[in-house]
Amino acid sequence: MLGEDLIKDNYQVIEDDILTFFFAGALTIQASTSNLILYSINLPEVKTKMLAEIDPLMNSCLDNIQEKMTLEMAEEKLVYTRYAYMESLRIEPPASLTTF
Repeated sequence: MLGEDLIKDNYQVIEDDILTFFFAGALTIQASTSNLILYSINLPEVKTKMLAEIDPLMNSCLDNIQEKMTLEMAEEKLVYTRYAYMESLRIEPPASLTTF
């Protein structure tokens, strides 16, 4: 793509494309997280199970301020929350209007 004559020396087009991809990704995360929150409000049992996973992890990080939460910690400890997030993506994919 960057080798195409139209884009090759046109830094404005390259910058515009980068910003488009960045903001599209940010909006996708925003929409999918909003959907998860909405579903958890409407399904109290899901909210309870998610908070049962999230609270201890957050408290352990607060108790030991030097310990930072890592992706590995989240993947290991937030199993139900991760599955709830994936289910919200299955129910309402953020890019459903652009897929065939």
